[in-house]
Amino acid sequence: MALPHPPNPYSGLPRDTTPEEMDLYSAGGPYWWRGLAEVKDDQVVCQWAEELKEKLGVRRIVGVSIVNVWLIKNHG
Repeated sequence: MALPHPPNPYSGLPRDTTPEEMDLYSAGGPYWWRGLAEVKDDQVVCQWAEELKEKLGVRRIVGVSIVNVWLIKNHG
């Protein structure tokens, strides 16, 4: 059985995954970054998103937080 991820390497990646791709999924990678979740001021987050959209040349930025519904229902 695979060790939990993070902090251990993600075992679900294909064997030919590059080191750069592995960095995306690492505990310190952008997929796990929680910086904006800790910002209390919505205007700061919105300004950051506007700047990022401009730098990337995109129309939208999507932020996602995964909620464990079972945990909330059973442990409030």
